[in-house]
Amino acid sequence: MSKQQNTILPGFELPLKAALEAMANEAIDDTGEETDANPLEFYGEFYMENLSEAGYTETRPDDRLSIRTFAHLVRVKADDLIVLKNTLGFRPGSVYHDFAVSDNIISALSRNADVAPALHLLAPAEDAKSVGPFYPNRRTFDAHKALKAQGNYAERLKSVALQVGNSVVDNAAVQLAGTFNFTNLSKLAADLSAAGVQSEALPVAVAHAALGALRSDTRLTAGLRSAQASKKD
Repeated sequence: MSKQQNTILPGFELPLKAALEAMANEAIDDTGEETDANPLEFYGEFYMENLSEAGYTETRPDDRLSIRTFAHLVRVKADDLIVLKNTLGFRPGSVYHDFAVSDNIISALSRNADVAPALHLLAPAEDAKSVGPFYPNRRTFDAHKALKAQGNYAERLKSVALQVGNSVVDNAAVQLAGTFNFTNLSKLAADLSAAGVQSEALPVAVAHAALGALRSDTRLTAGLRSAQASKKD
């Protein structure tokens, strides 16, 4: 985690195990099978079989890249990531298995109750498509550079200040933003401060701005869409 994130936003690591266990139990319920197998073992076989039959080949190549690119930006609990990889039979160097892990990380994000109120801040336009180049192995996202590259930077900063004010969404936005490996947040904070955001509101404003930068990145469209709140209980 960068020093900049430590000083601007608290850092969070996405837990995976509870979501993985929930998905495993749902898979068992959906199949209607009685099994004595460990739920995670069952889920690993179930998920990978479905992925090989349909999920991977029916997902557009650009969307597969987008999902991997987006998931690689998420900070995940290390021990939980090991559990996930073991569950899926992860093979280092396999793009196919990297996609499987990425897809499950995003599913876990979509189910996380702490960030759920802010997930809509990442929702891409309905007709948006994933557009590269993707650089799926990058692990950080320069929010400051991304926002400036979009043009009308000063207006975007002003619009961020207007978004702040819903405490439920704001608190979730801070945690959601802290889950990503953002860089150059100190520069973004300085620009927001110069635009009139008060110091006590800076973490929330930075969170909104950084999430807005993610939402506007066409490389991430499929990943962003997959991250929208799960309809499962």
